[in-house]
Amino acid sequence: MIYVEGGAKGTLAQEARKHFTKFLQNRCLSANRPRVKFCGNRIEALKRFRHGKATGENCLLLVDSEEVATQGSPWDHPRMAKECPRPHDLDDADLHFMASTMETWLISCPEEIEQFFGSGSNIQKLPQRANLEEVSKQDVLNDLQGATRESRKGEYGKGPHSFKLLGLMDPTKVRKRCPYWAVRFCEELKKRTEGAN
Repeated sequence: MIYVEGGAKGTLAQEARKHFTKFLQNRCLSANRPRVKFCGNRIEALKRFRHGKATGENCLLLVDSEEVATQGSPWDHPRMAKECPRPHDLDDADLHFMASTMETWLISCPEEIEQFFGSGSNIQKLPQRANLEEVSKQDVLNDLQGATRESRKGEYGKGPHSFKLLGLMDPTKVRKRCPYWAVRFCEELKKRTEGAN
């Protein structure tokens, strides 16, 4: 089970789980189907994750870092240290970041964005740097909205577009352009799902 920070209700929740699972299975992980649970805010995600761990569940916690996250213990990142201090029963391998936000993973795949949004999209407005985990959340969102504003589907929006896009992303490209946190997450998840066989 992957406990994910983020909220989705009703039909959108079903769509979110479907597309997130598709991304995880798409050329990134073993054939095992990881289960995904969206939990709302990060404190609630940690609470549910800890409950899962306490019942013996094989699970991970995945949250946005919000800020650029340097390498090292994710529990030491200011966002976690302030609001979710490291519980004594958890280790580094339990906590993972979408650094700095889920949209960072999306902009790792500009061709897929162009295909999804169609005519009028301008992927040249997306960040060109090799390591996207060094780009701030606000810059990621601004650039993604700017690249899609004139597109056939209109400007990128968190609800209507985010999870559908995630299901189209190529994890190989995400791992290449998010070379620490995304790789770390995929490798840990693959290890745990394969170990569950």
